[in-house]
Amino acid sequence: MQVLVPGFTVRELPLALRNLNNLVYAPDGRLFALGYDGNVYQLKDTDGDGLEDASTLFFDNTRAVIPPSIGMAWGPGGLYLASRGRVIHLRDKGDGTAEMQTVTGGWLPPTAAAGSNLDAIGLAVDREGEGAAHADVVEGFSLHVETVEIN
Repeated sequence: MQVLVPGFTVRELPLALRNLNNLVYAPDGRLFALGYDGNVYQLKDTDGDGLEDASTLFFDNTRAVIPPSIGMAWGPGGLYLASRGRVIHLRDKGDGTAEMQTVTGGWLPPTAAAGSNLDAIGLAVDREGEGAAHADVVEGFSLHVETVEIN
């Protein structure tokens, strides 16, 4: 069985981060990682070998203001996360950290759980960076997709 396209390789990053569920590149080449605990890390290649080998907290979630989330995308001004009950914008402050803002929220919670307490399972930003779509788990495994303006 061939898992990768011919010529494609996978290399493990030499980092000691745990429980990551999402990686996203910013247009300027920075790599960000989202943890199940809501912490978001900015990863850097410090020795020029092409592998990110250092991490800093882009958003420190020690106060648990971001519940477990699994959807993340880069959009205008920073990262967008699909989170329980809302879409979150982590605005890039330009100093290696982010400020949290809620873009939209208030949708009805699911009436049944699909194996977790997540209700938003994905996020995508359109090419122009003007809208974001997130998918919510509703009634167990059925999906509802909502589009919101983010500019």
